Amino acid sequence: PLREVLRIGREIATGLHAAHAAGLVHRDMKPENVFLEGPARRVKIIDFGLVSDASDDATRLTTDGTIIGTPAYMAPERIASDATVDARADLFSLGVMLYELLARRLPFEGTSLVSMLAAISRGRPRPLGEVAADVPPDVAALVMRLIAHDPDDRPADAASVATELEAIEERLAADDT
Repeated sequence: PLREVLRIGREIATGLHAAHAAGLVHRDMKPENVFLEGPARRVKIIDFGLVSDASDDATRLTTDGTIIGTPAYMAPERIASDATVDARADLFSLGVMLYELLARRLPFEGTSLVSMLAAISRGRPRPLGEVAADVPPDVAALVMRLIAHDPDDRPADAASVATELEAIEERLAADDT
């Protein structure tokens, strides 16, 4: 259900904000690294195995073409070997997860690793509102901003994403009354 997806997204954004505030970039955000705990299904972000200090040169991909992480959720700047990766790469991955939950498909698809990476690099997913017409326009717009090709076109930080998701949740709750 939409509200559950929004809550999960908000809790992921809140967790990412805490990591980013500590100067850490997860670098491998994907559904398998989001654990829903207990009856309340509270979000726990797990597997910080690829985490890096946001100010460290280790956030750069190696120049020998090595790809570290899960391609389907990887930000375009992670694919480009000369791009510095920052917290906005985690926001991209969050956007891919939200798109997938709402549309029941990935925004970027390929039949092989190369075609998947090429699709992400091109950065032209079908608009979420076209793929999942029942998704409210403000939700679709936020998700599309999260998966923007250019990191500068994404939300400024995870805290602003959490705030925006919370505002949408409140609007939906008010619409029900």
